[in-house]
Amino acid sequence: DRAAVLMAFEQLGSATRALEMTREFVMDRYAFGRPIASFQAVKHRLADLWCEIELARSNCYWAAWALDTDDSELELAACSARISATKALDLATVEMIQLYGGVGYTWEYDCHLFYRRSRLLGAALGEAGLEQVFARDSPLLAAVSTPSGRSQRVDDGVRGAHRPLPPGEAPLPHRDSRPLPQPGRVPGLGR
Repeated sequence: DRAAVLMAFEQLGSATRALEMTREFVMDRYAFGRPIASFQAVKHRLADLWCEIELARSNCYWAAWALDTDDSELELAACSARISATKALDLATVEMIQLYGGVGYTWEYDCHLFYRRSRLLGAALGEAGLEQVFARDSPLLAAVSTPSGRSQRVDDGVRGAHRPLPPGEAPLPHRDSRPLPQPGRVPGLGR
């Protein structure tokens, strides 16, 4: 748990620095006679990234408090910090490369270093600790269970997060429950 908290803070620092560098770059880069930071789409992307980083910061502070006070919530706090910091750094590096544009893929800028570091830190402690979070008696799984108490697939990309429903119970409908197109038919063409 101690390593997860420390790793989460390293990821948080990297995400924060990636956001700062991206912000500086979009303020200096001009397109159509004005900085690209003035475009609404870029503002929204940076705002979403800032929100994700602040959520990770809050979880990291909670984990640091739990570690410092040797609280019983340390396992949950450490996993929460680790997951949110990993998600924030992944988003920060992807947005960094995207907002840098074509030069984000080159070796002349440090985007690739942040991206590689993000992938390394995301896999550094492995998935064994994260699978414990999604055990049947885990409070985190209880937090994402449905109101009827039935657990459903947690779609966060963590291996082992799927826990089957009890026999005889149907899964809840997906929010996008449109029927799938029939084979041989092209939707919208009326064939």
